[in-house]
Amino acid sequence: MINAEDLLYQKRAAEELTRWGFAITPEALSKAEYAGRGPASVRIGNRRYYRWGDVTRWALEKMPPDPQEWKTRAEIVQVLAEHGYPYTKNTIVKYDSDGIGILETRRYMRATYYSVLLALEWARQRERAKKNRPACTGR
Repeated sequence: MINAEDLLYQKRAAEELTRWGFAITPEALSKAEYAGRGPASVRIGNRRYYRWGDVTRWALEKMPPDPQEWKTRAEIVQVLAEHGYPYTKNTIVKYDSDGIGILETRRYMRATYYSVLLALEWARQRERAKKNRPACTGR
């Protein structure tokens, strides 16, 4: 088992990424690094080494989000509506930017994706909070 802090040489890092579903060659890893778009590395002797945690973080940023788990804001609004939570895109943006809403987002190709499971949990919590709010009594 590989730990996040383990150093892997370039060929092994590419092999491990490919084994985990992110097909890449050592040459492509080298080109990405040379262009300044690759994971952080260190040169020891004539070999290039990568910390496994840096390589996996880099690969996850490059992979498109799973469409079953991650949705754009408009798609999240549709999913919430299907489950009986009538929120708008503006509501989600407001709560997301305040840091008290849907906590997990992921950027890919200039779009922000939201976790479907966390969005549904967020909506459930908001509805529970509305129901538990004490009634306002006017004087």
